[in-house]
Amino acid sequence: MKPDYKKILDPEIWRFIQNTESFYSETEEKNMSITEVRSAYNEMCKFFSIAKPAEVKSEDKFIQSIPIRVYHKISNINKKVSIIYFHGGGFILGGLESHDSFCSEICAATSLEIFSVDYKLAPEHSPYIALKECMEFIKWHESNIKTPYILLGDSAGGWIAANITHQMRHSLNFLHGQLLIYPALGGDMSKGSYIYHANAPLLTTEWITSNRRKFFKNNSLIENEFFPLKNNDFKNIPPTVVFSAECDPLSDDGKIYTQKLKLNNNNAKCFLEKGLVHSYIRAINVSEKANASFQKIVKELNHLAEGDWPH
Repeated sequence: MKPDYKKILDPEIWRFIQNTESFYSETEEKNMSITEVRSAYNEMCKFFSIAKPAEVKSEDKFIQSIPIRVYHKISNINKKVSIIYFHGGGFILGGLESHDSFCSEICAATSLEIFSVDYKLAPEHSPYIALKECMEFIKWHESNIKTPYILLGDSAGGWIAANITHQMRHSLNFLHGQLLIYPALGGDMSKGSYIYHANAPLLTTEWITSNRRKFFKNNSLIENEFFPLKNNDFKNIPPTVVFSAECDPLSDDGKIYTQKLKLNNNNAKCFLEKGLVHSYIRAINVSEKANASFQKIVKELNHLAEGDWPH
């Protein structure tokens, strides 16, 4: 039985979906150049963004030739722990501007300094290159900032964060934990949410399949080694919190990932956010449900920053 999204999703989320698709949709994307898709995506991001909170300031830098935007709160800044953020966008979209509003609001709500990383995008560069760049920034952060950090990523950015966590887990002097929002972790696409929510609003299984074929084509090493759910070793992972959207082909990835972590004696928690769709962090100012999830994200980031595990 197929899900009835008209019953599952409330009017605020439907308006969010309609406003998003007024800029472009998956169907339209097939006939657009990558330049056109990025332009439409950036316009959509501007539509949902709000003014930066007055107490939050940001500064753009180049670290190891990688564009970085650093956010800090003028009052009550907590520099004992920082957040390193990797944006979503299916490996092909997004940057410092597209997720500026989200980073600003996270900074305002947590008082934590945030480093947003503008990694290279596909199809010009493979996701492995993006991962390598982000890893280079992590090493720079550990050598120069020398404070603990939390990895934060949504969608493709969640893929990057989880991969870095698995690479860094044997040297946890700085990595405090990770928070992943509807992450793409390489789940079995022949069952579960990939089938049940195959035609969910704003992200379909067909789109995910197409992108994987394009960007991981003829490179089984990358696909097998760098999709966390295909990894057989889940030991020694730092505290992990995952937020999955109910109406999302990727929904099961977070659940299965945290189950594997817990089976290996790691602290892990997955929140399944009912009535929400992929990319809902962009809806936090237009949807009560999305905003409620944002408040939980803030709460969990604060727990990770303080080294608390209330679950």
